[in-house]
Amino acid sequence: MVSKEQPTFKERSRSTEKKERKAKFDFADILAGKLKVTLALSAEDRELIGSKIEEMSEKVDYRWKITQLLMSIAIALGTIGQVVSWAL
Repeated sequence: MVSKEQPTFKERSRSTEKKERKAKFDFADILAGKLKVTLALSAEDRELIGSKIEEMSEKVDYRWKITQLLMSIAIALGTIGQVVSWAL
């Protein structure tokens, strides 16, 4: 036997406003500077970190110069190859 009762539906309001959640984590708060972190290092640690950063900086500079040299050689060889192919 099938019931002839009409089903009842609840209507919810569809507001455009977002409801406030209990747990809220928003990257906009971090990017806006609302997150503050304080590190306390001893003078010895600061000196060690500074020397390591300078060492890494020197390595990066050296490797970047090598990369630029290799790119220049590749461009020069490509140009020479193009000129030779036009001449022949």
